[in-house]
Amino acid sequence: MDERKAASRQLAWCSGGVIVALVFSGALTTARHSEADAPFQDVTSRQPALEFEVISIRSAERPTAPPGNSLRTLPGGRFEVNAVSLQAIILWAYELRPYADTLEGSSELLKQHFTISAKAPTDVSLPDQDGVFPAMARAMLRDRFQLKVSLQQEPRDVSVLRRLRADALGDGLKRLEGDCAGRQPKGSDITTPLLKCSLNYIDGRLTGIVGQMSELADFLTRITQRPFVDATGLTGKFEISSTSDPASLMTVRGDALKSPGPYPGSNYDSFNTALEKQLGLTVKRERMPMKKLVVESVTAPTDN
Repeated sequence: MDERKAASRQLAWCSGGVIVALVFSGALTTARHSEADAPFQDVTSRQPALEFEVISIRSAERPTAPPGNSLRTLPGGRFEVNAVSLQAIILWAYELRPYADTLEGSSELLKQHFTISAKAPTDVSLPDQDGVFPAMARAMLRDRFQLKVSLQQEPRDVSVLRRLRADALGDGLKRLEGDCAGRQPKGSDITTPLLKCSLNYIDGRLTGIVGQMSELADFLTRITQRPFVDATGLTGKFEISSTSDPASLMTVRGDALKSPGPYPGSNYDSFNTALEKQLGLTVKRERMPMKKLVVESVTAPTDN
């Protein structure tokens, strides 16, 4: 399969992740915490510490067929993990971004896959506005895997999204009013329009709605497998529509951020040029500190 065909295959990601069904912002401290949890404790004064009441953990083979690996938070306070690597579970629990933030550790256990079924207290419900489920997952990792981590920062080359002009947006970037369906705060006006906030990149077309511009940066991070950071200063919800040569994503994944004109052999602009012309955004390579979670120690999980 050549690069153009590989890049043309459907790339779709609903805001929140590939293997993760729902990922929520915010955080909640738990009764047991470490120094690495400090950046995740911004709602301590608003809610009590919570932990899963029932937890079942078992080793699993890496899936080779549908439904494949998944990590989901479900109604009724359920937390379900199907054949996901311990490394991916830790990244989710500490609310780090794959390809942007990094996790380091020498334990072979990090590569092992696990299936987990857990039940939250009855007063926990969706949507998870304050990161309750990740906080409970961190407590589970400390209790059952004896996980000890330290959160550090290290300089990395990243792609930074900025506005091309301070006084105008591109035609493909339109501001919207309303709440993202499933993410509206408790007590919000039910007459407020509900938006389907998700993004897709299919055959060169980037379309969808974001609840905040950092979601676009997260999406680009996933489809290019290179870290993107939002520095646009834009707030609120936006509808996004942009068309580019899908093969140019291979350039972004490699040397990145060059090719100022149309991509060779295509009627469409290159990926980065399309962002400028159609969204009014520029992408610049910069070096800045990014999160790094270091696993200091971890052991096989205790019995159920």
